[in-house]
Amino acid sequence: TPASAFGYDIREGEVILGGLRDESWSLSEIVIPEKIGGYPVTSIGNDAFWNCRNLTSIEMPEGITSIGVAAFYGCSSLTSIEIPEGVTSIGPEAFYHCRSLKSIIVSQGSYAEQWAKDEGYADILVLK
Repeated sequence: TPASAFGYDIREGEVILGGLRDESWSLSEIVIPEKIGGYPVTSIGNDAFWNCRNLTSIEMPEGITSIGVAAFYGCSSLTSIEIPEGVTSIGPEAFYHCRSLKSIIVSQGSYAEQWAKDEGYADILVLK
């Protein structure tokens, strides 16, 4: 997915992804780039992909460390997501109303594994 498809902010030399630009809301598959404008993408901001109902898959780079509040809220077609091992923060309701979600793939022993268990996703948790 080209960097031009995303809205974002650059803070302290790092990119905080704000979501998709209007013309990109209909995308079903998204690959978040490792860098935008030469800066590493480290965070998915609050409400970034809120109600992206067509979104079925998203690929995040390993450099992501934070997933914001309600980042994927209402992504009702999202079926699977792999959370990078370096993620150390996942906001409340990050995947709320993702009714088609069948698997959350995480590294064993990672923050995301414990988060998934704490949030009631143990039945769809896949360890890698």
